[in-house]
Amino acid sequence: MKNSKTFIVKVILFLSVFVFAYNAYGMKMAHKRRAREAFSCVDGNVRKQKKSQSQHLVSPGKKRALDNGPRRKIIKFAKPKRVVRSKKEARSFCNKRLLYFMDKGDMKGLFQLLQIYCKDFRDKSLPFDVNLKDKNSWALLHHAVWNGWVKIVEALLHDPNPKLGAVADIRGRFGLETPMHLLARRCLKDSYTEERIATLLIQYTEEGVDIVNMYDCFGQSSAYFAKKYGNERFLTFLESVGADVSSVSK
Repeated sequence: MKNSKTFIVKVILFLSVFVFAYNAYGMKMAHKRRAREAFSCVDGNVRKQKKSQSQHLVSPGKKRALDNGPRRKIIKFAKPKRVVRSKKEARSFCNKRLLYFMDKGDMKGLFQLLQIYCKDFRDKSLPFDVNLKDKNSWALLHHAVWNGWVKIVEALLHDPNPKLGAVADIRGRFGLETPMHLLARRCLKDSYTEERIATLLIQYTEEGVDIVNMYDCFGQSSAYFAKKYGNERFLTFLESVGADVSSVSK
């Protein structure tokens, strides 16, 4: 009798533990399923539809798409809106970009940017201030002459409106050297480049201004720098265009 009672107690305990474990497992799986469904709604996945769910309300094409498995929602990104600036804002924007490279001393970046801006310089005015100066009071023309950028020099000096072109005899801080003085100091390897830049500077200088015999704040001319740095080739060119080689300084 005792054995039968203990056996019944053991069976009851086993069944109660089994039911408890089964319920706990079912609750855990239900929780996971709800979390998965919530995540799929946020992620945009289309879940499979069960056969028992109102199949008569689903079109055949949509039913095939649902039966093939979950699919990701295709997100179409909108095209970036074009920023429309006024002429004044566009000019200010170009000036800031140029000043960034000028102040940083990045001549490669400055040259590439000027190439883009000066592409159609013969047909329209340049979209920036051609007499823009950096923190060292060097204008764009100073940088172009120093690096031997012939086309950039021509683009800066040439403008359909003569009042908007760069000043050929523009000076640095405290009335220091003009682009012609820099050209005499630089001693470019290519004689054609040197003479072409000098010819452009002379051509676009205002009437009545003798850029060849112009002195800097220390009373030194372009011929003085050509002699000092041993640029005999450029000194000969200056003499041919009317420079006073005898009096190279005041």
